[in-house]
Amino acid sequence: MKLFINLYRKMLLLGACVCSFSVAAHADVNKVYQTAFGAEAAVKIGKIYFTADINAGTISDLARVLDELNIGYKNLGAIYLYVSSYGGDMDSGYAGYWLVRGSRIPVTAVNISTVGSAASMMFCGADNRQSLQGSRFIIHPANLLRKSSSLTTDELKIAQSNLAGYNQMFRDVYKKCTTFGDDEMNAVLEREAQRMLLSSQQAMDKGIITKLADNIIHAQVAYYITDGGKK
Repeated sequence: MKLFINLYRKMLLLGACVCSFSVAAHADVNKVYQTAFGAEAAVKIGKIYFTADINAGTISDLARVLDELNIGYKNLGAIYLYVSSYGGDMDSGYAGYWLVRGSRIPVTAVNISTVGSAASMMFCGADNRQSLQGSRFIIHPANLLRKSSSLTTDELKIAQSNLAGYNQMFRDVYKKCTTFGDDEMNAVLEREAQRMLLSSQQAMDKGIITKLADNIIHAQVAYYITDGGKK
């Protein structure tokens, strides 16, 4: 108890607050921010750590965090989105792309480990895209999870239509954030065996990133989106 009291007093003296709340099942958002009088007006940079699967819950978290930063911090000039995610749901990844693009405050996306599949669409929503040295990108065709081991003719047609639509999402996004030619893009989205695993330097050569980041920047407010309840 004494140790807890001492830690609490230190937090009050530092004028910082750490908050945690669940927004959706299997997803958590934590926030660290300054609580001193007038601190909100002094915030110039905010950052978000997105280290979770791409799904409806985590993208809803991202929407809420972006809205809070855009609405609540009038003097905020930049948002840094640090991403480590192998991807997940295609619809959610595409929604994430538009959320990042639609931010009033410019978003800089930074790959801090691995950005793959649907997460690459969210990443591409930022005009300023960076990567830490040693990080990597995974580019591959869309795939569908099957609920059963068998498919009827109608189900197969629907699945093929869905896959074509999702791969078109990839094409539309990659046209705006890569230097892929049509033949190269078609090849990588045609077969899983032709997937790309790109280093930071290769990603720069392909136009996916514009810069190699030297470090993680300091910010006065930070959010952490994680797969909190996932086992």
